[in-house]
Amino acid sequence: MRTIVIGDVHGCSDELEQLLYQLAPESTDLVVFLGDLVDRGPDPAGVLRSVQQLCERRQVVILRGNHEHKHLRYFRNAQAGKSNPVKLDDDQRQVHARVDVGLWQWLAGQVRLYHRIDAGLLAVHAGVLPSVRQWPASDEELQDWPAPRRQSLETSVLFARDIDANGHFVSVGKQVPGQRFWGEVYDGRFGHVVHGHSATRGQLRQHAFSTGIDTGCVYGFTLTAAVWQGQVAAPRPADQFVQVEAQQAW
Repeated sequence: MRTIVIGDVHGCSDELEQLLYQLAPESTDLVVFLGDLVDRGPDPAGVLRSVQQLCERRQVVILRGNHEHKHLRYFRNAQAGKSNPVKLDDDQRQVHARVDVGLWQWLAGQVRLYHRIDAGLLAVHAGVLPSVRQWPASDEELQDWPAPRRQSLETSVLFARDIDANGHFVSVGKQVPGQRFWGEVYDGRFGHVVHGHSATRGQLRQHAFSTGIDTGCVYGFTLTAAVWQGQVAAPRPADQFVQVEAQQAW
């Protein structure tokens, strides 16, 4: 049994197909997508269809990235006929229009905020901020948390990147003295964390208790999968990394 975790695809359907061909997931494997399947790349609908087809024959978990989070909020408001507070940019509006309603409905029913793969391995889209002191035992428990606490966890797993000297979230585009990447200070309290969101120029983002595998496929670098063999009872990095080269930058 393998746990196969795939980084941010961002509409790069050809590279995803090549990666899945190399990985050849079997019925005993678990495939986890870290979110941000859509936006930026050339074929978001093709990516969603490929993942949908994979779900029909393999064990698959899809995490909600910040891009799915925005699109699905927009989709739900539009379907309800509400005035839409979610604003999409021009590129996102084109993506939204190119993905049919059935695929958005399917995706809305599939995405999860996080996935506890095993005692020693946690998958999230973005990261785990120092302010997160407890992890919910189940989705049901999370819904019972007070709203500020629940929103803090959602901010962490959807948007975490840099933190200030006190461990607080730093928004994109802001610079503060002493800021650093969250993985540099994460202490492994919830196991080894595998994440995407923070793109690199093809390199893994590795720290003592976390591994980032958004290696910038949509920017012309690589699409990466991290593979764990068997159970992960204690925190540990992946046993193998599989990468395919991007065909071009978008």
